[in-house]
Amino acid sequence: MAAEEKIKSKPQPINLLRALGFDSKSELLESKTAYFYKNVPRVAPEAYLHAVFKPIAPALASPVYDLVAMPEVWRDFLAIQNGAHLFSGAISLHGIHPQGQLLNRRGGLDSRLPFNLVSAGRGGSWLNKELNLVIGFYGFDGSVPCLNREDGSISVYREKDGLVASWDTASLWLMDEIARLSVLFDSDGNCLVDRAETVPNGMRQLQ
Repeated sequence: MAAEEKIKSKPQPINLLRALGFDSKSELLESKTAYFYKNVPRVAPEAYLHAVFKPIAPALASPVYDLVAMPEVWRDFLAIQNGAHLFSGAISLHGIHPQGQLLNRRGGLDSRLPFNLVSAGRGGSWLNKELNLVIGFYGFDGSVPCLNREDGSISVYREKDGLVASWDTASLWLMDEIARLSVLFDSDGNCLVDRAETVPNGMRQLQ
């Protein structure tokens, strides 16, 4: 007698490699920890346009999920990729370092790790950390994208300006920013515009 309830389908987490256009991994350089695309030596000898980190074992990730009260949507995202550096660091997404893990000081691509989500998220005392989980930063000016623990939206904050952009979901944010930044870099990884344009400018409300 009651009307049928509409069950909201669970959004599918983004696979960054596919979103960046890599249907095959043959064009990527693979290390023990990540996939790399397009060496950009003018930035640094081992700099790459994109670095997407491989996920870690769920048993190692779970304690960190609990520690930072991570929403399920971002747990699902990190189960596919454990953070990334995109567009020569225009956007970096934090990842998980297993608790007690020692740094590999030998260097090289096999030692590359994402920025640590736990330690990196401790900065920005001007943010509401109870509501927001800091999931990365924009390389030009340090603007921080935050995942709202209550509704799953993404808000980008800049210390001197406060809220500068927002999206309804993490998937919308990532797809929109990948599309926007893709036209700001050429096929060799050269940034075609002033670096200031690699950060969101003005409010972006996507419904």
